[in-house]
Amino acid sequence: MLIGPGGAGKGTVAAALIAPADEGLLEVYEVSTAVNRVANDSAALIAPVPAGAAQAAVNPPAAKEKKAKPPKPSDGQASLF
Repeated sequence: MLIGPGGAGKGTVAAALIAPADEGLLEVYEVSTAVNRVANDSAALIAPVPAGAAQAAVNPPAAKEKKAKPPKPSDGQASLF
C-alpha cells in the first residue's frame, strides 16, 4: 500500500496493517539445532523437542574421503596451483 503526501487519515490504516498478530495465532516451541545446517532437510526439523533438548548434538553426515589425484606429467611450466 502506498500512501502519498496528501493521504490524510491513511496513516491509521497503515498502522492497523502492522499490528502484532493475535496471541492465539502463534505457537512457540523449541526445535532441534539441526535446523541450522543447510544439508538437513526434513519435516522432523520443525517438530517440537523437549525443553532444553534443542541443544543436543547433531551427528553431521560422514565426510567423503577424497581420492588423491595422480601427479600430472611436467610440461616445464611453473604452476600457481
